[in-house]
Amino acid sequence: MKEYCTEAIVLDKEDLRELDSRVFFYTKGLGKVVGKATSARKITSKLNAHLEPLNLVQLRLIHKNNFQIIDALTIDRFSALRHPDRLPQILNLLTFMKEMTFEEQSDHELWSAFKEILYSENITYRPLLRSLGFDPQFALCDTCQEKPHYFIAQDFSFCCQKCLTEASNNKVCLKSYIPLS
Repeated sequence: MKEYCTEAIVLDKEDLRELDSRVFFYTKGLGKVVGKATSARKITSKLNAHLEPLNLVQLRLIHKNNFQIIDALTIDRFSALRHPDRLPQILNLLTFMKEMTFEEQSDHELWSAFKEILYSENITYRPLLRSLGFDPQFALCDTCQEKPHYFIAQDFSFCCQKCLTEASNNKVCLKSYIPLS
């Protein structure tokens, strides 16, 4: 059994069984981690409030077969980002990080870029895409080879405004496209 102590940003939280939760983190030392929080949904749980998405926490985990959350203490709640007008944009960013990263693959450049975006309150995907190896500076639209305006996460492709509009008009399902500007 190993114990880990690291900074982490809570990406998502799901209910697990009756009182437990499964929590997704992006951590400084371990990359993306999924941990189980036992009895986190009990009304007397002191852990639950610290495990809300968009919290920067000091996290303590143990790993036997899976990660078990032992302790979490909120460092920052990013209150300015929790405004109702900004919340959909922030939730998209957290979902992007959850879907685009692999478990237990630490990347200090990605961690720094992600944390810097949250502190700057300027939600842009360019530094994250660059860290993940999809630098928009060198990309072209997959269809017409023009300068891209969007990144389509499902198929890791770039798209310009014209091609995105044409695809949308043709009823092509573009579930999540990310503006580059």
